[in-house]
Amino acid sequence: MTKKNKNFTSVPSKKFPITVPEVNNMDDIGYFSDEFLYEKINKLETERLQLLELKLEPTPWEVELAYLRREQQIRKTRSEKHEVYSKEFSNKGEDQFFDASPRNINNSIQILN
Repeated sequence: MTKKNKNFTSVPSKKFPITVPEVNNMDDIGYFSDEFLYEKINKLETERLQLLELKLEPTPWEVELAYLRREQQIRKTRSEKHEVYSKEFSNKGEDQFFDASPRNINNSIQILN
């Protein structure tokens, strides 16, 4: 769900020659594809730079960029951690993992008794 920033108009004006960015719900940002997230960050960054050149206040763009970059960083960190985990998991031999077959479970129960 997206909503307009209440502090600023979404219609281009003399003060803001660029439409004010939509404010995205943090839950919605998590469902953005990587490509869409990348495109949205690039678009907002371009608009922010245009505002700075015009000596206008880019705060709404910077706030939205902060949330999007945070999501991008979370994804990057998650991907890196998953890669490390996958390498560690694949380096362990299958004999180091618990065999959950019924025969093995019955043998384990008999040993405990």
